[in-house]
Amino acid sequence: MHNYLQKLKKAKKTFPMHKELLVRIKDSPANPFYSFAFEKLIRDKELYSEFIIYIHEDYVKIISKQITNFEPVKLALDSKLWIELYEVFDFIKVINKEKNK
Repeated sequence: MHNYLQKLKKAKKTFPMHKELLVRIKDSPANPFYSFAFEKLIRDKELYSEFIIYIHEDYVKIISKQITNFEPVKLALDSKLWIELYEVFDFIKVINKEKNK
């Protein structure tokens, strides 16, 4: 449990809220809670490795510019999702400073 609390804290520090973030799937990603959405992203990481995420107060939006028919995905934000983001993605950069959503 202590390990998850530390990862939660690191995740919130790594991925700022209310900004579009460019992220890349890690070289060795983990899927600690066996999320179907992240399982598919991890499986196809050799083809599509970069995504844009936007973290709102109560959801995360995942967007792909590499996959032409990829519909943006909104996932309810909770502690597990924060940890999954930390385990799956490397933060690359902030795409914009503020997003009016």
